[in-house]
Amino acid sequence: MKSSLKRLRQQAVITVLHSLILTLSVNTLIFTIAYAQEEDLPIEIQADLIMKSAKKNIVEEKWDAAVLDFEKLSTLRKNLPSEYYYNYGKVLFETGKYNNSLVNLKKYIKLAGRDGEYYNDVLGFIVEVEEKLTEQDEKKELTKHFLENLYKNMVLVKGGCFKIGEAFHDGIDSGIPEHEACVDDFYIGKYEVKIDEFRQFVKETGYKTEAETGDGMHYWTGSEIKKDKNKYWDNPGFSQTDIHPVVGVSWNDAQEYVNWLSNKTGKEFRLPTEAEWEYAARSEGKSEKWSGTDNESELGRYAWYKKNSGERNHPVGQKWSNELGLYDMSGNVWEWVQDWYDSDCDESSPENNLKKMSSSPRQAIRGGSWDDLPNRLHTTNRIGHTPYNRCFNLGFRIARTP
Repeated sequence: MKSSLKRLRQQAVITVLHSLILTLSVNTLIFTIAYAQEEDLPIEIQADLIMKSAKKNIVEEKWDAAVLDFEKLSTLRKNLPSEYYYNYGKVLFETGKYNNSLVNLKKYIKLAGRDGEYYNDVLGFIVEVEEKLTEQDEKKELTKHFLENLYKNMVLVKGGCFKIGEAFHDGIDSGIPEHEACVDDFYIGKYEVKIDEFRQFVKETGYKTEAETGDGMHYWTGSEIKKDKNKYWDNPGFSQTDIHPVVGVSWNDAQEYVNWLSNKTGKEFRLPTEAEWEYAARSEGKSEKWSGTDNESELGRYAWYKKNSGERNHPVGQKWSNELGLYDMSGNVWEWVQDWYDSDCDESSPENNLKKMSSSPRQAIRGGSWDDLPNRLHTTNRIGHTPYNRCFNLGFRIARTP
């Protein structure tokens, strides 16, 4: 009895397996026949199916998939209907391929003429495409002009050794004991970064500064310093032109800017280190109390400061440069540098142009500003700010490794 039941169960399992195998075989056969039938369809019908797929992708705004459909159509047949060129031109426009879009839209006009179903739509598209092409050309021209000026306004500084932190003994202690430091060759900007240069960065990237995304920046009312959430680099509380130094940017904002330059050019842009900044400000390490001069009676020729600024910053490059051709290294606006501010740095500090690391929560700034007395503008003077600080008299200058 038990053996009979066992045989019946085995037969049932075998029957189920046979059914599954048969089903799979039939499905495979159907798929194969269907595939073969699709391949055997007349070219016109295949083209209709692909066009239907393309139109579906257009409705669903799957532009890249629609482009692939139209590319298949172009390889499938040579004589394509005028509607093909209209639809293909439309999806090419949506994917930013404006030149190719224009070619296809004009092809539609040529084939369909003024009586074409999509004639008016195509005319509108052509206007939009030409506007986009004009915008692209303008952007290319702006980029070309920007890069030409960028390289033209960089000065190659030959490396060397000097006594960093040289003391001038008139009421300012820089916090760096005098000792020898050495730097390699490097490039540094002739000018502080200008408004128009920072604006180019913002336009291309859509970047929002920490003042804009946070609680604004500190600004000068004419009698006191206040913070306003509506103040930022392009609305600092005073009038400025494209060639004024950008202010109200944090150290973090400056890092975003130099990273953008590096990605844009393929070169290593950054902020200058403290050693590089001081070496360049002192005309390759000379004993210059202020950048360009040791004589306070001449300071007004080289720097905007408390006595001559009229209580505001000024367009870059209006004063005399130092011997390297660098402007406003003393005065106008304070400048972020790459290093962390270390008030306890000593002779064991790095003696080359590598960035100093520190546990300090602050970054070093250099050069003094329009709001400072002469001793604050010393080439050796330095203070520290948190990297997210934004202020009306604080900007930056760029550097580059050769």
